[in-house]
Amino acid sequence: MSRFGGHNNQYAYTGVYVDSSNKSHAFVSRGLQNFTAITRPYGAIPAGVNKYLSVVGSYSDSNGNSHGFKRYSNGAVVHLNYPGAVGTYAVGVNDSGVIVGFYKGTDGAEHGFINRNNTWAKLQLPNAPLSTELYGISNAGVIVGQGQAHAYLYANGKAKEILVPGSTEVDVRAIAPNGLIAGMSDNKHAFLASCH
Repeated sequence: MSRFGGHNNQYAYTGVYVDSSNKSHAFVSRGLQNFTAITRPYGAIPAGVNKYLSVVGSYSDSNGNSHGFKRYSNGAVVHLNYPGAVGTYAVGVNDSGVIVGFYKGTDGAEHGFINRNNTWAKLQLPNAPLSTELYGISNAGVIVGQGQAHAYLYANGKAKEILVPGSTEVDVRAIAPNGLIAGMSDNKHAFLASCH
């Protein structure tokens, strides 16, 4: 069994597969010929990948606490922990190395974050005080995420709700480096949209 996490414009993919011994293994692959196992951090769940094959994701430590990570193409790993957070989840990375994701605060709520050169910024989407999850960032800095069952696009300091005509629920999970957005409406219809 395999599960894909993210991909970039150069056909690189991240994911996890389960071997015949029922053990999970994380990987990054450029096409079918260039497959690299992600062994650090242990138990990694990779999510995003950029054109330099830097991978971001999350893992749980031996106490069950969640941490984010960034793994460079040379195998070096940086652990990501939002200051004061109970758990950190890195989900998207663009070609400039800006990382987005979310963290669980001591208030029990989920808050979005942006990490640029190891500097943290919190991003809470409109009408979403209990749950903001950021899932992707384009090369132009456009961010997509979820805020309490609503999908949003965030650019130039403003959030805009993503609506699909005739749908009551919209989920968004990724944005490509060029700004193409992928999501799902009403838990059954997939869509692609461009930024406006």
